[in-house]
Amino acid sequence: MNKKPKAIVVGGGIGGLTAAIALSQADVDVTVYERSREWKEIGAGIVLASNAMKVFSQLGLAGRVAAHGVTLASGSIKTWKGEVLVAAAEETREFINACVHRADLQRVLVEALGENNIKLGHECIGFEHHENGIVARFANGEGVKGDFLVGADGINSVVRASIHGLERPRYAGYVAWRAVTLFETELASSESWGSGKRFGIVPMGSDRVYWFATKNAPEGEVQRTEGLKQELLELFKDWHPPIQAIIKATDPDVILKHDLYDRRPLKNPWGEGPVTLLGDAAHPTTPNLGQGACQAIEDAYVLAQQLRSAPDIAAALRQYEAKRIPRTAYITNLSWRIGKIAQLQNPIACWIRNKLLRTVPFSIQRRQLEKVLNLR
Repeated sequence: MNKKPKAIVVGGGIGGLTAAIALSQADVDVTVYERSREWKEIGAGIVLASNAMKVFSQLGLAGRVAAHGVTLASGSIKTWKGEVLVAAAEETREFINACVHRADLQRVLVEALGENNIKLGHECIGFEHHENGIVARFANGEGVKGDFLVGADGINSVVRASIHGLERPRYAGYVAWRAVTLFETELASSESWGSGKRFGIVPMGSDRVYWFATKNAPEGEVQRTEGLKQELLELFKDWHPPIQAIIKATDPDVILKHDLYDRRPLKNPWGEGPVTLLGDAAHPTTPNLGQGACQAIEDAYVLAQQLRSAPDIAAALRQYEAKRIPRTAYITNLSWRIGKIAQLQNPIACWIRNKLLRTVPFSIQRRQLEKVLNLR
């Protein structure tokens, strides 16, 4: 590239901010356009597996990210009674797994990029191809010209719809609750499986715990938001300690409840010309592998690497997509399958599932884990 290219990143989530940082380090002039008018303390915990932390290490951010949470060495899958089904042995990895609050991670990324490179209150409504570039259009009437555009605007991406048309996301068949609470008892990471329900516990350090729960439910039940804490206490009233205690310790105002969705992986290239997609805009996935944000972070790194070495922007974007499509499709499909197994409701099917999980050799578990965590 003979000149410093100008990138338009639509969406200021974890993926969009990471992409902007990676691109700026690759000598790209980049600005993030975010629809929200202000940064808010939103979300709950986020688990950053070693593949995501490897990217942050490459970007010089791993230390700052890890300082806001706790490293995770091992975890387990249990029955609702507390019996261990799968125990992951502690391993020494070059890059750690960490759990941080999403708002803390967002702050680290905003500070690293610089607020002067972020434009809030810019809702993208589409884009137009121009000679030698692209123009992004925003609801406030503004048009911004750049050499290429990255749609990082989430599962209901306007950029994606402009390329591939409108399509409803795929409902997973279950809802999720998430929250962070103070809990002084020392805990290890675990996920407990019952009949059509799950409960996960992830320590965050400083006496904080990130927890999540799921339940099979018809789409749209999430609209009922009152009494979430009491609903959870009833759903998990017979489950093993300390699940009830964690729910009781949680401020009901911080409990989030969402329907869960993904999209079937695209078979075609994600983008066209000087436009591409990233993160949930390209490959939204269910949270069963904890890889949604991690794959967006991987996207960001690979995108920047392709643009650093290629002389043609559009060709570099197609090469980025070609590198990422097989891996993200594998993660999306595997996460969907794991969710179906974990959310089994028939008692006999659950008994068979649990028995099979107890007998899976650790060598097979490890190979599966390595395939998910290794940055391709």
